[in-house]
Amino acid sequence: KSAAASKSAAASKSAAASKSAAESGKRFRDMKSADIRKYAKIGRSGNKADGTHGAHILSIEVAKAAKKYHPGRPLTNVQNFARALQSARNIRIKTEHGNLCTDRQNDRAIMRALQHNEPIQTQQVADRARQQVNASAALSSQAASMATVCKQL
Repeated sequence: KSAAASKSAAASKSAAASKSAAESGKRFRDMKSADIRKYAKIGRSGNKADGTHGAHILSIEVAKAAKKYHPGRPLTNVQNFARALQSARNIRIKTEHGNLCTDRQNDRAIMRALQHNEPIQTQQVADRARQQVNASAALSSQAASMATVCKQL
């Protein structure tokens, strides 16, 4: 019985190791937001009572679009980059409207510009892009590589 139990434990460890290796082998641009959020909890959050949200400065969606349309150097550690995106340094407290409406609308315009290699059309979107470039440079060496991509904006 102990040999069978030992064999079973070894098999489950092997399966867990291969699953972990497969996850770490994922390309950042192919990860879903839920995948990114599982590596780390968000660093700060808002408050329902006063209508605030914890909002990403460098948004997950824009970072993914930048890597997809302008790949640059490969990320050496996707999990560390995901943790940097979720860190308190990349979260600011904003109103619900500012996060869910204004930022998301500006982010869509940035992603469109990245996809079609077009210039940004409005000052508001340009300001949001600059925030994200500055945030990417401040996050980590992995995120700093995103700054070179985002500077095209």
